[in-house]
Amino acid sequence: MSELTIPESWNGFPAYPYSKEFIDHILTSLEGRTDAERREWLAMAMARVAFQRSNFLPNIKRFTELSGKRVLEIGCGTGPTSVVMAQEGATIQARDIDPFMVKAAQLRVRDHGVGDRVTVRLVEDSAKLDAPDASYDVVVANGVFEHIQPEIRAEILREIWRVLAPGGCVFIGETPNRLFPYDEHTTGLWGLHYLPAPLAIRYAKWRHRIGPKDDLHAMGGLGCTYWELLHALPDGQVDVLNMHRENSWARRKAAACSKSPAGRAKALVYRTLGFVETAFVKPVLRMPIDGLMPYLTLGLIKTLPLQDFVDFIP
Repeated sequence: MSELTIPESWNGFPAYPYSKEFIDHILTSLEGRTDAERREWLAMAMARVAFQRSNFLPNIKRFTELSGKRVLEIGCGTGPTSVVMAQEGATIQARDIDPFMVKAAQLRVRDHGVGDRVTVRLVEDSAKLDAPDASYDVVVANGVFEHIQPEIRAEILREIWRVLAPGGCVFIGETPNRLFPYDEHTTGLWGLHYLPAPLAIRYAKWRHRIGPKDDLHAMGGLGCTYWELLHALPDGQVDVLNMHRENSWARRKAAACSKSPAGRAKALVYRTLGFVETAFVKPVLRMPIDGLMPYLTLGLIKTLPLQDFVDFIP
């Protein structure tokens, strides 16, 4: 296999000049792939921080600021979002169950010079976090829950809720939505999300979109729903920020598009979606319009139960 040329960009995002140690570590996971595949994956890894600064950062700042916040990131992967949050002034405890990812994240954090703000550690069980109650102001699960087996998602969410301080925010992003008819994330198949899991797995294999031994759940192919996530959390203790008018995805997109003459047609479409959200999606389906989008992007605030609030009053 030929020596790879170090990429300069990926999909228009600049590649960061990582150390040889980081690059070599990423390449160890790509053994057996073609040179073209290795170049593509390496380029993506090297441009991932720039990509997440453009994509992840506006999404999380829709719900919370980061400067001065204590952040726990569950499923940090190779660490790009941890780096972005550290650059915004947060202090991050990053966790992952994959030793390869943890090593990559540690090298990435070191190369970006944010080791004083980010601590990356391996965890064996995300349902048993090494933190006391109310330890964090923000908990981030970006591109995570779709890869967790459905039967343990609720347990992990409740553990996240335990370590979140009252008034803190859980951010869930880049999670494929099972209510959306098209699976862009894994298989590229229409209708897959609407099939019972055993049938969906057989269908994906029959269409040769996954291998005979692949785990469609672990690959994220079946995603999850707004209500699956919300129902795992304690009643009366969750404020869904997406339901607030100022956080409406459609209204924010409309406002952004209307700033330029070229975007006015798009702004009209988003305003229409905002009207549909207000008139139908929220009152009838009791969810924000985000709950119908291809990927879930949610901000959940931990509120005090009524009795705790009464006890808190001096």
